[in-house]
Amino acid sequence: MKLEDVLIFELCPFPLSLFDEAVMRKGTKSSLYKAFKPCTRDFNAESGVYIIDGGYLLHRVIRKRGSTFSSICDNYVTYVCTKYKSTALVIFYGYPENKTVGGTKCVEWARRTQKKMSIEVMFERTVS
Repeated sequence: MKLEDVLIFELCPFPLSLFDEAVMRKGTKSSLYKAFKPCTRDFNAESGVYIIDGGYLLHRVIRKRGSTFSSICDNYVTYVCTKYKSTALVIFYGYPENKTVGGTKCVEWARRTQKKMSIEVMFERTVS
């Protein structure tokens, strides 16, 4: 084996092109979206399971000012049951507890935590 043949590959545990200095580059979802081809196969929606990003729901369900937590929660449940029937799973905050294990999702979470954040809040059903 020749040394020239070995050195044509990057000799690092990760591709350097993914990083700016010590931080992973911020990706753009729109460019990733363009890489997918449209699904042309039919599928049985009745037997399928929908996995819904809870953050997506925050933009889809209208919340009236002064509504209680209970009524807002009911609106979310109604929306999901109407649009996706009973075969839906809603996932909120998909970041792992252990920040050292989780790959790119943890890197993005770390980037976001450098901005202003609110503290955790506990809700009661009657809170408006």
